Amino acid sequence: MVEALGSTIGPSITKNHIKNRMKTLKNHFDEAYDLFHILSGFSWDPITRNFHAEDEVWDEFIKGQPHAARWRKMQIKAL
Repeated sequence: MVEALGSTIGPSITKNHIKNRMKTLKNHFDEAYDLFHILSGFSWDPITRNFHAEDEVWDEFIKGQPHAARWRKMQIKAL
């Protein structure tokens, strides 16, 4: 995996970089799943790689879940 990514991204990538990125992605997935899996009014936009909802939906959601405000503009990037 390190060799494959090193040839496409650059030789400076290490096994620890990959492990850290996978850990971050797992944590983001877990948090997003816990917040959004039962809600209506939200959708995943694969083009912008973030969650989409009307402003009123976001405002109401953030009132009840203030820690979710970061997901309003957060873009989940690949490696």
